[in-house]
Amino acid sequence: MAAKTYRKTALVTAEQFLPAIGQIPKGVYSSGLGDPRKRPDCDWVLDTKEGRHYVRGGDYICTGPAGEQWNVEKDIFEATYEEVSSPPPVSREDSNG
Repeated sequence: MAAKTYRKTALVTAEQFLPAIGQIPKGVYSSGLGDPRKRPDCDWVLDTKEGRHYVRGGDYICTGPAGEQWNVEKDIFEATYEEVSSPPPVSREDSNG
């Protein structure tokens, strides 16, 4: 069977992870007992549906429609995600569950 091409259409929210200026999105935490900005033995991590992911400064933390989170490297995010100025209206079918 031949592979098909798909486009994701779900809206997500995203916040860039910039620990140097204190911008730490909800869900990102230290892997150890200290602040990774001050302790080289600690890393920043995010629990995703696929398991624990290490997060680097500059990554974007995305949150999907069901609250699931994942991280995307800065270059990949900026090349593949497009900001939406205003979300589309919710249809009656969507609002009724």
